[in-house]
Amino acid sequence: MIVTMGKFICGMMGMLALAGVARATQTRTALHYTGYTHGLRVMSFSVDLSRSNHAYQVGVEYHTTGLYGLFFPVEREITASGAETAAGPRPDRFEINGEARGHIYHAILHFGAGEPQVDNESPPQDDDDAADQFQPMPAGVAIDSTDHVSAVLGLLRKEARSGRCDADVHVFDGRMLTGLHAATAPDETLVAEHGSSFAGMAHKCIFTGAVLAGGPKPTASDDNEQQERLREKQPSTGAAWIAPVGPNGQMELVRVAFTTPSGSLVTLYLDKAQPEPIMAASNQ
Repeated sequence: MIVTMGKFICGMMGMLALAGVARATQTRTALHYTGYTHGLRVMSFSVDLSRSNHAYQVGVEYHTTGLYGLFFPVEREITASGAETAAGPRPDRFEINGEARGHIYHAILHFGAGEPQVDNESPPQDDDDAADQFQPMPAGVAIDSTDHVSAVLGLLRKEARSGRCDADVHVFDGRMLTGLHAATAPDETLVAEHGSSFAGMAHKCIFTGAVLAGGPKPTASDDNEQQERLREKQPSTGAAWIAPVGPNGQMELVRVAFTTPSGSLVTLYLDKAQPEPIMAASNQ
């Protein structure tokens, strides 16, 4: 679904930049992306991330802009943290806060063994307003799931090591369990446009997201096509381009394309990347 792909892209933006700094004891990077459709600016993403050899922490803020934002207002803040392990990223805490589709949602998720614990959820699952907004979330279905940011960190670690991003993972945000599939596509040469800071050859990944449980209900404000997508839990797709950027050749997300609830194709371009090593690089 479109909502799913948007959250996945949020995680992707934060974690792609982390994939290239494995040798640094601790780094911090600020990234900014701008989204366009039909030549018009419609979205803004800001990412603040830090990573050490043993842990990661990411903050993402994104919102729609201009006339598009007037008709399709979306504003979200996401933070995620976890541990870097030999087996892959292990999520610890995930917080989501913001507004979309005219509804405000906030939740904090704690990950560990079994099913994630959802705290400070607003509105709570048993609230009448929540029942009107979301499909019921059955107990037990999110066991051993991860969050969007940690899922993408795992995919990017694989891509950085093997040059491929093929994977399947289940992610959970408190109201929706999503199955995400990533597949490697042929490399492409990108040209600089819409203020993009990158031009050249880039690795390409295709992402597909399908709601497995929960998710938003159709509303009267949705057009017929969107209502059908929500009822049928139709999967959505997106594409991401990954390339080395800057003097250190750090692998970052340089472009991503996805479809909005209105049916428009939005392309997000990296226009600013500011890596800031906090400690000297480690040889380990």
